[in-house]
Amino acid sequence: MAASIAVQRPPWEAQVYMREELSTVLSNRSAAFVESGHFRKARALMKLDRYQEAKEAMQLGLSFEPNNQEMIQLLADIESVLKTKHTIKYPSSSEKTAPAPLPIPVS
Repeated sequence: MAASIAVQRPPWEAQVYMREELSTVLSNRSAAFVESGHFRKARALMKLDRYQEAKEAMQLGLSFEPNNQEMIQLLADIESVLKTKHTIKYPSSSEKTAPAPLPIPVS
């Protein structure tokens, strides 16, 4: 809407005002799309338990907007989950045991 208003300036005003206003509006819109795109992508990847990819998405988003506190906090949350996952010891294939047999009903 702001871009539409910017291009509808009265014809007696200098074109430089329209260009400055329009470039600011488009720049802000672009930044909002970048931020929301990487943020949404990271949140979706987290829901899929793909935390490393979510971390990469947040790092890329922060390269465009390094002072965004919401993205910084989400990256910290992702890194916390990754750290927790790396400290949990999962049994290796050689440590796995066969499942216990089911009891046989006695009649």
